[in-house]
Amino acid sequence: MSNRLGMLSQDKSCRHPSTGRPRIAPNSPLLAPFANKLHVMRMLDVPYMDLAGEDPDPPREHVFHLTFPKEWRLPQVTKIRLINECHCST
Repeated sequence: MSNRLGMLSQDKSCRHPSTGRPRIAPNSPLLAPFANKLHVMRMLDVPYMDLAGEDPDPPREHVFHLTFPKEWRLPQVTKIRLINECHCST
């Protein structure tokens, strides 16, 4: 990723003096927004996990908790759509 940022940077100091290839130091301010953050796949509302600070706290006003009879199966639960999209988990 740092090489890609070096290629996109217009700063001449991000290039190797003899080869001209992109090069960014690990302590560069260009990498600061990405340092100690892990991308969380398959979670649309939590983009990353911060290893050195607070994780983002997405709003959960759209999440409902329902209790229903034991005999019900997934098709019966998904018919109770309160909004357009319904995701059921156990």
